[in-house]
Amino acid sequence: MTSEPRRRLSSAERRAVILEAAGDLFGQAPYSEVPTQKIADQSGSSQALIFHYFGSKAGLYSAWVDETMQKLHNTIDAALDELPPNTSSRDKVRTAVEIYLGHVQAQPLSWSLTRRGNDEPPEATNTRLEFQDQMFTKLMGLLDPQSRRGEFAIAGIFGFIDAACLEWVDNDCEADDYYSLLDAILGSLQGALGDWGN
Repeated sequence: MTSEPRRRLSSAERRAVILEAAGDLFGQAPYSEVPTQKIADQSGSSQALIFHYFGSKAGLYSAWVDETMQKLHNTIDAALDELPPNTSSRDKVRTAVEIYLGHVQAQPLSWSLTRRGNDEPPEATNTRLEFQDQMFTKLMGLLDPQSRRGEFAIAGIFGFIDAACLEWVDNDCEADDYYSLLDAILGSLQGALGDWGN
């Protein structure tokens, strides 16, 4: 009995396979400790193909970060779109925060490394900052603050979330701590805002 010949992957499929393999490895170790040969081996490709599709290891890492951030952004958008029209601002923010906490919980090591001086390429850092800017704009739209206090509250919550999530990650994302963390984030934002507006 002869086996069927392996199907040749299209360029888009090969690129996706390389990205998936890179994501698995970057999720387990710092950027500098993941060699391109290991990514090539895990994806069943070659270093030459990695450089062909992504230009460099930095380009591959940045593409992975971009894809990860885009998926997170799209997931938040989709969840908000599914909420009933009369959903309160607090519940909309809660929904977005819950999705973000799920993102942290799914990849605690790679998430925390980027907050602790990981030597990631500048392009990837810029992508993360762009995502934060998008989330700032989204929260501004959800909460519609009528004062500078509200704008400062929304800008400042990102630092609070990072610090609180780092504490959570250091405790292995303990499930029993999830709702305490969620309540702390929402309570911190409410306290800074003064009220939710609606």
